[in-house]
Amino acid sequence: MVIDELLEVLFFEEIEELLAFKKRLWARYTPDTRPENGDAYWRESDAFLLERIPDKAAFAARCERYAAAGTPTWQGQAQSHCDVMDADALNEIMALNTAEIGALRVAMYERARDTWAVHLDDYAREVNRDEGSLILELATGAGGGTAAVATGFRAGSRMISADIDYGCAQNAERIARHLGMTDRLCGIAANFWYLPFADGTFDAVCTHYGLDESGELGRVVAEVCRVLKPGGRFVVTARVSPFARHGRVAAMYGLDEAEFCALARTARFYSGVEGLTELAEKFGLALVKRSDYAPTGGHARFIAVFEKRG
Repeated sequence: MVIDELLEVLFFEEIEELLAFKKRLWARYTPDTRPENGDAYWRESDAFLLERIPDKAAFAARCERYAAAGTPTWQGQAQSHCDVMDADALNEIMALNTAEIGALRVAMYERARDTWAVHLDDYAREVNRDEGSLILELATGAGGGTAAVATGFRAGSRMISADIDYGCAQNAERIARHLGMTDRLCGIAANFWYLPFADGTFDAVCTHYGLDESGELGRVVAEVCRVLKPGGRFVVTARVSPFARHGRVAAMYGLDEAEFCALARTARFYSGVEGLTELAEKFGLALVKRSDYAPTGGHARFIAVFEKRG
């Protein structure tokens, strides 16, 4: 089970309790969390948080404890592990590994680029700047960014799409089957803090809403820099502010955007575009281009292109 980076921070000392609760909640309400059961799902989730973290001071204290003692460890497991799934979960994933599911993922991208995802074509163009590129994608997710890049491949380019959740990584495999690109696109399960690639392997690394959903951001950026070739590019799409992702929880604790972003920075997860730019510079990635988007009815987002110094 994948839990978000904020909960990883808040419960890093009680991760087993959190995982057990989330599994019970998921079993009770999924897949029917919308619309009838959505409110009940979030009421129970919020009650769990407030019982253990009753106020702003307790919330801040947990972020500070993580800052002092937290490490890049996935749900308390050894560093090499990704999401751990039982046989039932694996069987469900394998049953969905079809070109038909890949077609649905690509269709989702086609619809999204005309509605909320007005940035997607620009993102794909930035990733696909050069022919013959070896590309690493961080965070396959639902596959929208994967489909955007793959359908815009330049001649000779190939991409490995990585996700800490094996089920999400398989979306890349499904898209590849649908597009007839199994020799150019594949998905793997990988931990972004310990990428399984040699130094200087990739011409480009890209992420579509993966960086702003990761913990230990400095470690992720350091790994990106390590696996990039000198002169290689890191193309990022992310929310301008983490408040767009965690504003509901922040409001529960009376945290305004500035307070929440400061705590995010303390706890080493995404604190906003300025913090990301500073981190990238620290690890040898220079910002060469930034484009901002503010679609009606959607959160503010950006595409940033960083280049690894030679």
